[in-house]
Amino acid sequence: MNLEYYKNFVEIVDSGNFSAASRKLMIAQPALSNQVKTLETLYNTKLLIRNARSVDLTDEGKILYNRSKSILTLLDTTQKEIASCVQGQKGTLWLGMSPALPDAYITNLLLAFNKQYPEITYELFEVNAAQLVELLNNGIIEVGIIRASGSDYPTLSSALTLSEQMVAVYPRENPWLAPDLKKIPISMLKDVPLSISKGFRKILTNAFVKEGLTPSFFCVSTTRVATLMWMEAGVAVAVVPSSLRYDYGKEGYCCCPVGDSPLSIDRSFAYLKGRKLSAMAETFLDFSRNMFSEINGLEQSDI
Repeated sequence: MNLEYYKNFVEIVDSGNFSAASRKLMIAQPALSNQVKTLETLYNTKLLIRNARSVDLTDEGKILYNRSKSILTLLDTTQKEIASCVQGQKGTLWLGMSPALPDAYITNLLLAFNKQYPEITYELFEVNAAQLVELLNNGIIEVGIIRASGSDYPTLSSALTLSEQMVAVYPRENPWLAPDLKKIPISMLKDVPLSISKGFRKILTNAFVKEGLTPSFFCVSTTRVATLMWMEAGVAVAVVPSSLRYDYGKEGYCCCPVGDSPLSIDRSFAYLKGRKLSAMAETFLDFSRNMFSEINGLEQSDI
């Protein structure tokens, strides 16, 4: 059955008569009458009672009128939801990231994205870089926020890259570092127990080797939570990306860039080469690109 018949049936009832409905719908009255007759034949019952200047619903007509309104409302809602999904404004975002929480960059980005697109829901995966690449290859996630060189994973493309300085985070009262330092040369970290995430071992080890030194890793962990635990307990200095400055720089801790020329590490918003992204993923990447200059500016001004 043509849905227009149901739509027009509702309009006839809402308008009060065939004449008014004909003018509003710009459909000739005989055509509307034929549509109603078709519906009455389909349901084998009379639906409308014509009066001199109005129409009344039969009991059966009331049922069809109410059901038709529900159907039309459902269809309208469905069309809007599909349009929102096509435009990347509604649906589920499948996103992966290296274990990094707490993280001001990611927290600010996701909260801002949620504020602008409140109908989008999330499937978040916090796993290491190799697992992120596997999830991308298998199509389980579309975007991975990953700390790795592009040459390490040639199957991936980067939509944007954030560069973060490495900072040492430590309590103001500690036996190794003064609280008023502006930067911390690698040589100053000699014999200082360090707590780091596994992904930063290579960059720090290389920096120490260049100075002819060997780092004293107290703990190399797979999560930032464990890295910070030892720092908060006062038994080690944590070396982390500079986004942590927003969390710990205001809570009685010191956050100071590491290296004479501060060490930095890149974080890429990666996706699989050659794979068409959903509208949802494209919306997220576009939003992230737009926020990049703001986030980068905040990072630079705070250091």
